[in-house]
Amino acid sequence: MKLNLLPTYVSKEGQAKKAVIISILLFVASLAAMLALNTISQQTLAAKKAEANELRPRAEEVVTIANNADTVIGSAVGIVRNVNLAKEMVKHNGAYPALYDYAKPYIPSFYRVSSMSVAPLAGSDVQLTLTGYLKTSQEYADLMLALLRIPKATSVTRAGFQTSDQFVPALTPDDQSGRPIRVGDQPIPDDPVERLEYFIARGGTTGYTGVGGFGSGPETTARGAMPEYSTVTVTVTFPFEYPSVNPVYRGLQAPDPTATLRSSGAAPSTSVPAGLGGPSGAPSLPPTGVSGPGQGSAVD
Repeated sequence: MKLNLLPTYVSKEGQAKKAVIISILLFVASLAAMLALNTISQQTLAAKKAEANELRPRAEEVVTIANNADTVIGSAVGIVRNVNLAKEMVKHNGAYPALYDYAKPYIPSFYRVSSMSVAPLAGSDVQLTLTGYLKTSQEYADLMLALLRIPKATSVTRAGFQTSDQFVPALTPDDQSGRPIRVGDQPIPDDPVERLEYFIARGGTTGYTGVGGFGSGPETTARGAMPEYSTVTVTVTFPFEYPSVNPVYRGLQAPDPTATLRSSGAAPSTSVPAGLGGPSGAPSLPPTGVSGPGQGSAVD
């Protein structure tokens, strides 16, 4: 068994001396590290400054070229606008034929079309108006169903049909047989004498009558409605996007050259090549690239 008979301050004094020595060594090491880092930072800064000074002329040259490019682009704004306007106007030339080709497969064969016209609406919507000839009420009903097959058609309206179908009227004291008549005719009496007087009073013609321009006149004469046919006008509203994949045409609204030229401001300093713009300067396309509604038509 060992006993430590030395007072406690003896051991504490030794530990204090070691702590002082370690602190001095840490201070010296930190000071050396600080001096080394400061020296390295100054050397790196000097190297970067030298590199920046070396690259400065090249950077200034790039900035000068970019500024010159902006100047050139700014002077060519008129030409670019004129070219864009010309491209849009040329492309729009095919919009109406494309719409007629788009709608024709949905027009039934029993409906003889005499004229087609179309007007652009808001956005890509269009209103197609057809005028043609039908005979029976069933064809009149089927025409609506056929035109509703146009993709995304929102409405179909019709007008002008006059039925020529016969029907059996209600029996009367003078007509106990129920002979078929047309709309607007009076019942045919059973008495032979009264029936003869009835037909004499009603009158009428038989055979060729020249109705509708058929059978006479030059070949260029427009053919109208044949006997017992009606002139029917239908209007269809639908969005026009053609073709369905990556559409080239969305609606029928066309570029407005007048508004474009008026909104372009003064003429640019550079000359505009012939055929790309008017003397008033560079046209700018409207924000939507279109103007207000126009109208086109086609006649058989």
